[in-house]
Amino acid sequence: MKHSFFRMYFVSFLFFAFLFALGFFMKQSLGSFFTDVARYQTEIQALEPGLANQSTEALLSLDPLVGDFHGLVLRTFLVTLILFPFVVYFLFVLSESYLISQKSSWKYYGKAFVLGFPLLFLFYFTMNSFFTAFGNILTSRNALLLFLGYILLFSFLSYVWYTLTALLASNSLKKWKISYTKFFPLYFIFLLFFLLYLFLLFFLLYFVVSFITGSFFGNDLFFSFAFFLFLLVPLAFLRLWLVSFFKKGYNL
Repeated sequence: MKHSFFRMYFVSFLFFAFLFALGFFMKQSLGSFFTDVARYQTEIQALEPGLANQSTEALLSLDPLVGDFHGLVLRTFLVTLILFPFVVYFLFVLSESYLISQKSSWKYYGKAFVLGFPLLFLFYFTMNSFFTAFGNILTSRNALLLFLGYILLFSFLSYVWYTLTALLASNSLKKWKISYTKFFPLYFIFLLFFLLYLFLLFFLLYFVVSFITGSFFGNDLFFSFAFFLFLLVPLAFLRLWLVSFFKKGYNL
């Protein structure tokens, strides 16, 4: 099937639209979490006089509260730090692997999903350090260097995944050495694509937070949304360029 700019643009729009919806879900989930935390805090404070007197009734009432609270924290941790990144990764693999080949084989999507595991696991292991570095890039040189190091590492692993998935789509995975024998100039073209993709993710995060908190004034919402739609244009062109390079440059 012939690749087209409009298909690239539309699927990218759908991907970010799903992320926008997930952002609202996360907002509801975290809002419910903090509401429940406040409720547990109130109930525990009500038991403090009895606990101070070592009341058996207060101690018996405290145990289920502590157990429920631990369960709440665990569920929120799993949803926020495990499930949410996993869903984002799943949507990313599904959309990008489709745009690379436009196949409808779930076997192909499953293999593409597995090929990206190193990228997913690296994100899990470095999540805290990555966002901490990002939050301090304006005040700390070490944080800036660490953040740039993570960007290069994530971009390289993404490039390897993209290369292997393109080979997989053409049933040429045995040519995996192409990922480093033709590293230049494809990686630097891919790096532009990756940085724009990353910028769109952070811009979407800003958009979701601003929308939820009502921080937009006047026509800010319209202009921000229009700017986001505009940035999808070069993203689609870069992806189309990369796919064409794989097809023609690698004889796939």
